[in-house]
Amino acid sequence: MQLTQIGRGISFGSPYRRGLALATSALAGVLLCGCSTEADDGLNDTSQPPSASSALQTSNPPAAPQPTQPQAPKGTSADVTITFNHAPQVTNVLSDVGRLDAGDRAQLRVSAHDVDGDKLTYAWKTECKGSFNHPSSPTPTFTLDELPIPSSCDLVVTVTDDHGGETQGILTLAAAPPPPVVVADPS
Repeated sequence: MQLTQIGRGISFGSPYRRGLALATSALAGVLLCGCSTEADDGLNDTSQPPSASSALQTSNPPAAPQPTQPQAPKGTSADVTITFNHAPQVTNVLSDVGRLDAGDRAQLRVSAHDVDGDKLTYAWKTECKGSFNHPSSPTPTFTLDELPIPSSCDLVVTVTDDHGGETQGILTLAAAPPPPVVVADPS
């Protein structure tokens, strides 16, 4: 990535004092500012601006001050490394059943990956009354304790990488007793 350096005049205190700000690309999100309030450093012009009448009387107008960039002391350097973290991506949240009754179990599985190759952690939760046997596993079992109202359960898994990237996957399972079995009378 190339960082672009730009110079902009900014005001400090008196409206005639000028400073110089150096900014890197907005993409990098870094602002470097080299400014001064000293009158004799070449960065500031503390004189009053000429009036219209005095400007007409001057045959050679004064040269505009040229801003200078602050310099690091000789022999010093700095290495700057900027890295970007990508949040993990959840590709599937699956269950071995599509409906749960009170006391039923569902074997769950989340498929997720991180394009940066970061280690992933998992955290399962739900507002339904029930429990996960291993809530920090990508493949826990969920047991429903009682039927919820409305008749579904959202099982939410949060996948986090070791650099703070985070995303969620949601699986909604129906929660209801099994449908009644109708037996036809053969007579």
